[in-house]
Amino acid sequence: METQNPKTKKGCIPLLLILGIISAIALYITMPNSNEVKNNRADGSVWQIKAHLKTNLKDPKSYQAIEWGEVRQIKKDPAQYVVRHKYRAKNSLGGQVITIGYFTLNAKGDVIKVEY
Repeated sequence: METQNPKTKKGCIPLLLILGIISAIALYITMPNSNEVKNNRADGSVWQIKAHLKTNLKDPKSYQAIEWGEVRQIKKDPAQYVVRHKYRAKNSLGGQVITIGYFTLNAKGDVIKVEY
């Protein structure tokens, strides 16, 4: 019958602690700043627009991002941003449609206007 060596158990604790710290740092880096309007480095998405679509589409579960444009500051009003986004989602009749929208956001990240 094998017994565990007490030294082996003690060696796992620092390893688990290091993994926990690395995980916390990775989570902090990927968390969006609620006041910041910018493209996600990984996939180009803008989380404020994704959140807006989840509450405003007929069938939010059918949403599929196709293409994200670069976040651009509006020259006339530097406190506003515009983003072009192409996506697929179901319409009122249940058919999949591709839509291109231009989303205007304020400095807080609120979607204030959408043009299709």
